[in-house]
Amino acid sequence: MWISGSRATTESGLKGLIGLGRGRPVCGRPLFFLIAVLVYVLTRQEAVHLLRTGGITAVATLYWIFYLRPRRDTRWLVSIPEDARS
Repeated sequence: MWISGSRATTESGLKGLIGLGRGRPVCGRPLFFLIAVLVYVLTRQEAVHLLRTGGITAVATLYWIFYLRPRRDTRWLVSIPEDARS
């Protein structure tokens, strides 16, 4: 895969592998195929596990909506130390 050391060659090769620039989806699969796979996987799970996952997701979403989002100026900040700035 790494035929040349040139960054442009490497980037165009990677884009070719994943289908960018040809009007195709990035993953190379149509959306209905991905939805069918998701439905198949979800039907193979036990209801208890899906309910637990849904409950955890609901609690996390509520936490984000009512606690983190209103405080976005002071929460979830990634700061760069002064000595690391260029």
